[in-house]
Amino acid sequence: MNDNVFYRLPRDAQRFVLDAVFNLPSYKWYQYTAELGRYFGPDTERYANETHLYWKNGSVVPATKTKERLIRIAPKYLETSQKIKLVELIAKPYISSMYLSYGQEDISFLVKEPLEPQLQTAQNKIAQFLRPQTARMPELPSDFKRTLVWLYDNEATATQAILSIVEAEKKNQLDEQLKTRIPGILNQMVAFYNDPDKYGEFRTTLKFSNGSLTFRIYRDEPSHFWYYVIGIVLLFLILSSF
Repeated sequence: MNDNVFYRLPRDAQRFVLDAVFNLPSYKWYQYTAELGRYFGPDTERYANETHLYWKNGSVVPATKTKERLIRIAPKYLETSQKIKLVELIAKPYISSMYLSYGQEDISFLVKEPLEPQLQTAQNKIAQFLRPQTARMPELPSDFKRTLVWLYDNEATATQAILSIVEAEKKNQLDEQLKTRIPGILNQMVAFYNDPDKYGEFRTTLKFSNGSLTFRIYRDEPSHFWYYVIGIVLLFLILSSF
């Protein structure tokens, strides 16, 4: 029996396990409480059966010691999908720091500079953002590993590796979806660059798994000063001819 597992679980994971247990089918609930009785005595089994419906509807909240007992023997009664969800809840504090973020990166095209070198620079930056995330075994706290032992009955190492692979693959799939948009965006940038009649700013941002990449190009509108001067001169010449 894995001691103190209750205190290692995040609050949302505790609530998830208790909710899963309280909603077990009747036949499974009585198997579960029978095991409670074997570990903690017949009084615990009887109390659980008497209080089950009150726990389930929330009118009675189990004491901390009772929660710990209920959670300790729960894993073998959870469905595979529930275990996967529970792993996500347990790992949540660690997953977010497993991968580096490059933050915000800009790819700016200047209409007064040669296009080809700018396209090459853009491709280099894009390549950095599209590097596949490596599925690696992170260095996680021992409490996390011990909690997985409780959940998967000594399969913590395999579970940890699967978790790393799944998380990396999610990030890669996101990047692959965004990757298909890049040629179209670059074509739009080139079209803007090559059209001297396009003014103002074209801008779009792609949010990759390791940061955001913003594409932008800008062209100032031509000054109308000389148009005014020429117009005034022409008007003066026309009026002078009368």
